Amino acid sequence: MTGSITVAAHAKANLFLRVLSRDTGGFHGIETLFCRLDLADTLVAERVPGREVSIEVQGDDTGPAEQNLAVRAARAAQGAIEGGIGVHLTLTKKIPIGAGLGGGSADAAAALHAVNALAGNPIPRAELFHLAARLGADVAFCATGASLALAWGHGERMMTLPGLPA
Repeated sequence: MTGSITVAAHAKANLFLRVLSRDTGGFHGIETLFCRLDLADTLVAERVPGREVSIEVQGDDTGPAEQNLAVRAARAAQGAIEGGIGVHLTLTKKIPIGAGLGGGSADAAAALHAVNALAGNPIPRAELFHLAARLGADVAFCATGASLALAWGHGERMMTLPGLPA
């Protein structure tokens, strides 16, 4: 399968956040209410020869490619795809960096879905969610596509809720 796919990477807000504890792995136990926002980055994923992942960022600088969460997510998806695929990501940033809106997490969730789609969707939805949860609590929420969700644990335990009224 070849081609490209464009995915909106929606920001999120925590309508409340309670940090409960810190475990030995450096993660925090939390309780939160995630809400998806209309504000979104745009991720274009293009299948390329080989097995490399590359990225071009337009807008706010996200730092070195090796530290970019979308690149890490694309590589995680590659690892779950038999034979792997090469991917070039073009990321247009609209979500402010460091604003607590989950821009990097949204980009990572979009990359997981895009790489899977480019490969013909071989990764089941549940496995995509587990990959997302390993990357971060916000990534897991963004990967669900839900409008609203109550989350706890490290954010990987989640109950989706109906969206808020307009």
